[in-house]
Amino acid sequence: MLLLFLLLVTKSLGVEVSAVIPSWYAGVPAVVLTDTLSGRSLPIFIGESEARSIELALAGQKFPRPLTHDLLRDILEAYKIRVIKVVVSDLRDGTYYARIYLKQKGKRKEMDSRPSDAIALALRTGAPIFVEEEVFKKAEKTEKPKQPEERKGERI
Repeated sequence: MLLLFLLLVTKSLGVEVSAVIPSWYAGVPAVVLTDTLSGRSLPIFIGESEARSIELALAGQKFPRPLTHDLLRDILEAYKIRVIKVVVSDLRDGTYYARIYLKQKGKRKEMDSRPSDAIALALRTGAPIFVEEEVFKKAEKTEKPKQPEERKGERI
């Protein structure tokens, strides 16, 4: 019910992490977010350690001592701060931006974040992940491959 409410209030689309692409395959690691309704995918290039952190969270792997995102989750829990949601909120000059929405004792707070850190935290806390519709639109414009008729005169 909360998820439906969040979808109606914002122009954000609920997504899931559908893949983590390793650097050996793509040159740089990427996390792929997929819109749960339309199936559209959004690859976001991230750092090696963030990719590994997301992979470990997806696998549910536990360690004797907390890794960075586990430590952040533990600190938030100790202070009774709940992660409500994370939103990939913008794409500017090839850089993605995210917001983490928190709640403590009825007070809400938004924090700026890199998408990779927000996603890693969301996976550990069970918070839903969203992408603004406008981000999907901007990504489609910047990543759209040229059509054959646009390539006339180009050497391939």
